[in-house]
Amino acid sequence: MYDELFATIGVILVSFVVIHFIIRMFKLQNNIVEGLVNADPSTPQGNSDTGIGAMATTYAANIKSDIINIQDELLISKYRDGYESAIVNLDELVGMKMIQHSLNVNINGTPSELIESLSVLNTLQSAKDSLNNTMKYLDNQ
Repeated sequence: MYDELFATIGVILVSFVVIHFIIRMFKLQNNIVEGLVNADPSTPQGNSDTGIGAMATTYAANIKSDIINIQDELLISKYRDGYESAIVNLDELVGMKMIQHSLNVNINGTPSELIESLSVLNTLQSAKDSLNNTMKYLDNQ
């Protein structure tokens, strides 16, 4: 009588364990299929459009938001005169640095030293061009 009882309990326990593993396998399969079919649409992989162009609208909106934050911070209409003075003074400083550097170029140095000195002059000239473009942009605001 005890042998039949233990055998019945053993069969029931083994049945529960087998049923538990079968249910877990179905849940695992269900999760895998759902993950493939219902990907998150907020990620580029989940969109029907993939690649860099898929997020262009969001990227443009973030840029516009940054522009508005900077405009609020700078208050160009209120501080325009100060900004213009700073740009003009920087332009003057760069011009003076160009003259100063031109007079300190070692013409008897190695070719690499000469190239390095001329590279500094080119960088300063590029800075003057950037300041000029900055002033033009400020004038258009």
